[in-house]
Amino acid sequence: MKEIQELQASKATTKAAQGSTLPDEGMVRGADGFLDYAKVPPPWKDRKGSYKADYLYEDVNWIVRKSSKAHHIFGGSMIVFTVGCVCVELYNPMLLH
Repeated sequence: MKEIQELQASKATTKAAQGSTLPDEGMVRGADGFLDYAKVPPPWKDRKGSYKADYLYEDVNWIVRKSSKAHHIFGGSMIVFTVGCVCVELYNPMLLH
């Protein structure tokens, strides 16, 4: 682990010396903050024709894992799910049992 941290620290110092800033390079979440990742365009940008069911897995995978806004999407969906469960519990608790 120390070797990886030292390697990433040396990368960061060389990038800083070259004038690059880390936020523009794109850092991942806090626990994995020392890892760089390449920004990947959405898979639906280059598709032609109608939408197929095979595309669903690829699109969901990109949204959840490669999107820069993935944490907002996941957090928002968890809030909607929790509020929905609370509303069902208040107005029709038999649906949850």
